[in-house]
Amino acid sequence: MHHPMITGLSRASVALLLVAIMMPAHIALGAPSAQLPSCVVGDWRLDNPEATFRSLFASAGGIQLDGVSGDVVLSIRGDGSYEINYAQFTLDSSTSAGTSSFTLDGWIRGSFSEVQPGALVGSTTDSSVTMTSTVLGRPTTSEALAVDKEQGAPVDYDCGLGRLTFTFRSPESGTDFSFSFVRA
Repeated sequence: MHHPMITGLSRASVALLLVAIMMPAHIALGAPSAQLPSCVVGDWRLDNPEATFRSLFASAGGIQLDGVSGDVVLSIRGDGSYEINYAQFTLDSSTSAGTSSFTLDGWIRGSFSEVQPGALVGSTTDSSVTMTSTVLGRPTTSEALAVDKEQGAPVDYDCGLGRLTFTFRSPESGTDFSFSFVRA
């Protein structure tokens, strides 16, 4: 028999953690381009993750985001290769049944290419991310593999005003979500 909170958290957390872990692995497979637009090249820090994840949690229903800590940095090179570094990136949440937290630590590597102005496709080639989840006071640690060579839809980006914003549609809810990065 499944505890209702654990079952509900599992479904919601899978969707939320896939976004966090796989970003940008949800992006369609593409060969690295010789060059990406200069506005996307560089080091980027996830901007205002609390607001971003608060909207994701709101779409899950019944789960309240209590806090976000740690850091996420995306490094993109001109040849299209990228690396995402999670530094103790933690999401703390609660429901009427209790509290939980999810922590990501490690890196994801892959490559991007631009398929048209404002749209990137990419793949994830390697990862070493440790995920620690604590539900109802019980911690579990596992390796979160994020290698994804499957085709998918391009992700839109906008480099305006020193920000890099990726927008995608959640397959679960059909809702558009954006992750914004600022220069690190």
